[in-house]
Amino acid sequence: MARLDPVPDASLTRGTRFWFWIIRRIFGRVLTPYRILAHAPRLVGTSTLANAAFATGRWEIGSQLRTLIHLRVASLVGCVF
Repeated sequence: MARLDPVPDASLTRGTRFWFWIIRRIFGRVLTPYRILAHAPRLVGTSTLANAAFATGRWEIGSQLRTLIHLRVASLVGCVF
């Protein structure tokens, strides 16, 4: 269960409704992370645009750097593997 409940459709802002319409066109439904992001309405559009930019593939990193990033993040969060 999420720590924050998703924002109900009745309390969405006009801008958030617009971004939800776009997200529905892309994925077929509004995904839960976007519904939780709707607590901060300006993040919905920003997050959607950032995800679209990263989906272009121009932000690809090498496999060695990816491994180093995974190790660093695992050490920060205390993951032992």
